[in-house]
Amino acid sequence: MTLEKKHLFLIDGSGYIFRAYYALPPLYRKSDGLPTGAVNGFCNMLFKLIEDTKSNSKPTHLAVIFDNARKTFRNDIYSEYKANRGEPPEDLIPQFEYIRKAVKAFNLPSIELINYEADDLLATYAKEIVDAGAKVTVISSNFISLMLILTLSMNIHLIVRYRQLSSSYTNQYDAIRMTTRQMVRPCLYTALTTIVAFASLIFSDIKPVIDFGYMMTFGLIVTFVTSFILLPSILLLLKKSYTS
Repeated sequence: MTLEKKHLFLIDGSGYIFRAYYALPPLYRKSDGLPTGAVNGFCNMLFKLIEDTKSNSKPTHLAVIFDNARKTFRNDIYSEYKANRGEPPEDLIPQFEYIRKAVKAFNLPSIELINYEADDLLATYAKEIVDAGAKVTVISSNFISLMLILTLSMNIHLIVRYRQLSSSYTNQYDAIRMTTRQMVRPCLYTALTTIVAFASLIFSDIKPVIDFGYMMTFGLIVTFVTSFILLPSILLLLKKSYTS
């Protein structure tokens, strides 16, 4: 199988855990009272995903990515990072071990790295896979992960177009100007239609859905601004030999 024909699915396992925990009522094992609600929900979600992919967008590889611990390299940089976030619910903590075991029972890789969050690994793997010429699908409902994916996607489009045009221009400024000029319309159209879709959630009258609508609308605006202001500025600061 050639590299171009490979399609990798990366699942945000940590996001799945909390979705499963809050979506289902508390469940306990009768023999010893062990909480099992999140394990049950996680396994059902993972099984459904695997079944759904058998008939549509079948992946050649699939892996589940987890947070390793609450403390990451960001805490060394900024000690107050996520300082306001509380501890996981007490009845969820003993289920983490069994969820990881469940992933292995599905015969899937369970990936985590000390000092890093699942978001870091998802973004890194996604970039490496795309750079290698393969296709990647990230399964996540995490807001930060979604923003990483959207920003990465838009920036990749800009960089690819810049590389195509840079060989035709001796002046780096002209190549960057033409890149942004050609790409701003399709990217703006995509961003606006997506913003309209997420903004419609604001009128749902459901508090978590409303909050999600606001977050995604704001996040897409930040993504667009970052891609068309910050990235061109960085390219201007770099020598052409590094960016072409």
